Amino acid sequence: MDEETTPKKPGKKEQKAATLKRDAEIFREACINLDIVPAKDAKYYFGATRQTVTSWMQGKTSPPRDAFIKIVQLYNAEKSKSLEAMQRRMDEQEERLAAALKAADEIKRELNMKGGIK
Repeated sequence: MDEETTPKKPGKKEQKAATLKRDAEIFREACINLDIVPAKDAKYYFGATRQTVTSWMQGKTSPPRDAFIKIVQLYNAEKSKSLEAMQRRMDEQEERLAAALKAADEIKRELNMKGGIK
């Protein structure tokens, strides 16, 4: 076989660079989706400096496992808040519907007592 036609397997350096790039992209997108601003939120969420979090987002260094765990926790908290808000809205709509049905029944009862609509 010819060396030119045989695909070259990526070396450890290339694999590490690809992993770093993928991790940085995932971390950056998650931070954007959660509105995490390194200058304001780095210390609070990750216990790191803004420069460190920025380097994680840019792929200069790999985000630690704890940072990814924190991202998952934040996503779960956001999801929980969204579900609670949706449940609250559904409960409010049910209450309004029940009140509207009760009012309609009252009107119907009054009309029946008066002998109906003429």
